[in-house]
This record gives sequence, structure tokens and C-alpha cells, in this order.
Amino acid sequence: CCIITTGLTLHYYRYDSDTKTYFEKYEASIDLKKINDQYRYNSTDNVCTLTSDAAGIGVFSSTIENSSHEFSRLLDSDSGNSSQGRASIPGLSQLLGGKYSITTDENAGNIVDKVSYGEKTLFVTEGNAFPIGFAMDNYFFANELVSLPQEQRGKALIHGVVIVPSNEEDVKNNMTHLDVNTINYDESIDELIANADKVAVKDFSRDAHGFRCSTDYGQDKIVYFSVPNDKGWTAKIDGQTTNIIDSGGMMLIKVPQGKHSICFEYETYGLKYGAALSALSWIAFIGFCILTTGRFFDNKVGGTT
Repeated sequence: CCIITTGLTLHYYRYDSDTKTYFEKYEASIDLKKINDQYRYNSTDNVCTLTSDAAGIGVFSSTIENSSHEFSRLLDSDSGNSSQGRASIPGLSQLLGGKYSITTDENAGNIVDKVSYGEKTLFVTEGNAFPIGFAMDNYFFANELVSLPQEQRGKALIHGVVIVPSNEEDVKNNMTHLDVNTINYDESIDELIANADKVAVKDFSRDAHGFRCSTDYGQDKIVYFSVPNDKGWTAKIDGQTTNIIDSGGMMLIKVPQGKHSICFEYETYGLKYGAALSALSWIAFIGFCILTTGRFFDNKVGGTT
């Protein structure tokens, strides 16, 4: 069944696609670089962002984190197997760190890199975007966010973090409740980005195990990370575990004033239990095989005798 369905898929892809162009785009995309750890590519194209060190603001995938679904539901852009819809919501690509765009236009402005294969050349342009981690001063509730028209919700998230009422105690001493109806939705996003850059975390780096950064604030701050708050994350400040506050599927932590080092580590939720269960299952299976094989030979010998 797997061979037949995969074969049919390949057949129809080739029948209805320019496979040469697709292949050249794939080969070129392999060389796309992670230009700056604090930012992502403003792209939801799997071919470009899942084949290299590049990371986009959304993907088409059946294994999207539950927390990403939570974030997308707040924006009325949720899909069972895609987070690509978020790219069309004003302000959201900037909030998610989408600083670099991919184009085939060689005359595009502010080109910072290019990759080629065969006849296909992809140009990387640099825009303006919020860093992945920066301090925020305002908050509002999820029901207040969803009361807004969809086209305003992305911009609202630029002005404040979204929480549920049960988490208000964690942030209210360091943040101010913001009335979403008082937000100036025509305010320049570039100015807001410039302000966020001033309170961004420093020395940000990320790899397959998580990410690290440092802070040096003059007072206690709530820091927002546009990283899905999936089960499996552990946050530490100066080596001490700290509470992760959920922000509509993304993450917040409270950072004390002064200089501190922050480390987020990810371990697949339930992996150890799954591995233990698999090991026990194998032991039981091997034991069953030994037992049944022994009985088979006993019966064989007994019947022959």
C-alpha cells in the first residue's frame, strides 16, 4: 500500500509539475544560510526552509506543534497541517522575526546573499523584523485579542503579549494591561522594531537542542520569545530552572535586573517513557518468541518419539 500510494504521488507530481525547475530550486535552497540566529526567513516554502539551515515563519507539515496550532487559532489562521496562513496577517511576519525574504528577482533591493543551481538563482533580501527574544511592557487577554478583526491581531501582538487570566499574577508586577481598542494600528512597525531592538536579548544563538542568550536590564523584565511553547522545553537563568509563561502558544519568562545568562533546552516530551515502553515490549516479544519456539520443539520431539 505504501509503495503504491507513494508511486502515485510521485507520478502526479511529475505529471503536473515542472520537475526540472522544482529540482533546481531544491538544490539551490540547500545552500541557504542561517544569516543571523535572532531572525528567520520570511517564508513558508518548505522547499526553501526545510532543506537547509534556513528557518521560516511557517511550514506545511502534519507534525506541527500543538502550541503552534494554539497561536494560529488566536489569529483565525489555523489549519490541520499548515502554519502558512500566518504569513498573510499584517505585522505577524515581522513579529516572528521574518527578516530575510527569498526572491528570483535579481533587481530586488537590499540583496544580502544568493544561491544557485543550474538555471535557478535565489536572491536573499534583508528587511526589518523583531528579534526572536525581546522585553515587552504590556499584556492583554486572549479574549480581548480575538475580539479584534483578524487584520488587527498581528499588529496587536506587536504592542503586547497575550495571556490567559490565570497567568496575570505572573506578569502584572512588571507589565501594564493594555486596552486593545486604544492601540494605534497605523503606527509605523519600523519604529516599534527600533524600540524592540533596544531591549532585545544579547548574544542569541540557537541549535538543534535549544537556544541561549544573555540579558542586562536595569529592572526586572518579562521577555517574549517567538518560539512555540511545546511540552519538552526547560528554561534556566544562570543555571536555575525558571517558570515558562505561556503566551498564546509562545513563551515568556521573567528576567531579573542585571546581567544574566539564559538557556532554553528542548527534549522530546515523553521520549524516555516511550523508549522504556519500547524496550519492555521488545523484551516481552523476545520472551514470547523463546517460549513459543521452545514449545514448538518440545511438541516436535514429543510427536516424533
